[in-house]
Amino acid sequence: ENLYYCGRLRLSHIKNKQIIKKKIENILIQVGLYEKRNLVVGTVLDKKLSGGERKRLNIALELLSDPIIVVLDEPTSGLSSKDSEKIIDMLNELKDQGKMIIATIHQPNPDMMQQFDKLLLMDNNGTEVFFGSTNEVFDYFDDELENMVYGKDKLLRKKKLKMAEYLFDVLQYPLLDSAGNPIYKQNPEDADIFEEQRQYSPEYWKTKFKKYQIYELITTTDKKQQEYNDDSEREKKKFSHRKLNFKENCIQFYYLLLRNVKNKLRNPSNLYVTFLAAPLLAIIVAFILRYSVADTPYTFAQNVNIKIFIFISVIIFIFLGLSNSLDEIIAEKRIILRENKMNIKSSLYLLTKNITLCVFALIQAMLYYVIAAFILEIRGMWFSYISYLLLSAIIGFSLGLLASSLIKDKKAIINVLPLVLIPQIIFGGAVIEFEKMNQNFKLNPENVIPEVVQIIPSRWLFEGLFVSQAKLNPYSKGLRKLNQKAEKLHQERKNFQIRSKEFRQIRKQIAEAKTDIIRKYPREKYVNNNIDTAVNYMDGKFYNNHRNFFLASKKSVMGWQCNTYNLSV
Repeated sequence: ENLYYCGRLRLSHIKNKQIIKKKIENILIQVGLYEKRNLVVGTVLDKKLSGGERKRLNIALELLSDPIIVVLDEPTSGLSSKDSEKIIDMLNELKDQGKMIIATIHQPNPDMMQQFDKLLLMDNNGTEVFFGSTNEVFDYFDDELENMVYGKDKLLRKKKLKMAEYLFDVLQYPLLDSAGNPIYKQNPEDADIFEEQRQYSPEYWKTKFKKYQIYELITTTDKKQQEYNDDSEREKKKFSHRKLNFKENCIQFYYLLLRNVKNKLRNPSNLYVTFLAAPLLAIIVAFILRYSVADTPYTFAQNVNIKIFIFISVIIFIFLGLSNSLDEIIAEKRIILRENKMNIKSSLYLLTKNITLCVFALIQAMLYYVIAAFILEIRGMWFSYISYLLLSAIIGFSLGLLASSLIKDKKAIINVLPLVLIPQIIFGGAVIEFEKMNQNFKLNPENVIPEVVQIIPSRWLFEGLFVSQAKLNPYSKGLRKLNQKAEKLHQERKNFQIRSKEFRQIRKQIAEAKTDIIRKYPREKYVNNNIDTAVNYMDGKFYNNHRNFFLASKKSVMGWQCNTYNLSV
């Protein structure tokens, strides 16, 4: 599955799935993982594949794009001798297929070392000591070996056995006094530390290697150099990334999305928490806020806590969005870096993350609203609540993805939660009234709302949903439309645009429609008195002062009047 999705992303120009599946089977056989093709890779703590098998899988992922050059950083590090030999044998097979293998490796055994055609030996700080065949390297240090007195027999045995240790022993051969004891020198930065001195410094090896290079250069003919240059130009063309067409981008997008969804669904514990959190919070919050006066039945109209429910719901969904996304990018940074090099657009990766999180947030919003609305008896507000709760979650996971891409430490990223949530609570407009905030907080003292509050998402989300509850419930919305129709009718009558008989007939129809709305949508079941009064009061201030007020149903933007719930979105 790892190989399949990687193949669909990298080889989006290949339309036939069977070709890719056959290619994957061949690669799995090649790296010796065909028998374990259906095993889950697992995590570092929950391993399903051994360390050597995981490394072979990583190599298999790179082989999908049929590279000419394969670069590996310590492919045998941390592996048993048997696993190390398997890795080297596999690399040797790749070499026989015409691929160039470049690998860093530390102290390989003689058999492993002899499988490399060329060797680049390096000293401290990346100083080049030798570059050539693995056979030549052992004779390269003969001059230095002649000058070594102590431990020479041991070095000769290692040289004869062609052990990698011989090379490092020569490089780091200590500087000895006449008695054969190592000479130490005080560290200039720390007087308590004494460092063993070397007979041959990195600068010595650097100078020797330069002389060796000059000799090799003189013996190389101009013709061979020209052939090398021509081959290099041809190879460069193979490495240039081809621009993907629209269809190939769509294929990449589809498989990135599919992979992302499968990764989410494959973690059952995280999945349960994700989908249980919303309904559990809905039960707790709605049950606590279901208020009624003592000895009277509960009614939605008289519940003074609905405004608090709206604000808490907004904060909850910002929090859920954050918690769902904080580790999304930081956990996959290695994959992102690898796929970026393979011409897979990071913009498509980010888009699929947003879509997946958006779908999960939508499910959470529906679960939350259904339960909370049942307990609090909220009716006819499905679309408004779901929309604003979804927007709250989008704000949350957008900030979470941003933090996940900027912060490198997984432990530090949890500190983002209070940094995001506390300003949302303080400046949301429900906990502290804007008029009662420190006046020095405002750039313009005449502004009702401090300027910094305008960039706080919870302020817009709370106001938008609050006003929606007052103006978009079926009772208020239906009567408002009929009142507008009646007002237009009276204007036409005043301007003699309609006959008296037709006027009376339409007025009667409007009156009947109002009666139907009042009967179908009883006010006490659809209108919350507290919210309705607050919005109507702010509307009065808006029309009387010709200024924008928090929780007014209308806003004036550059001389244009618009509905608050639309502007908030």
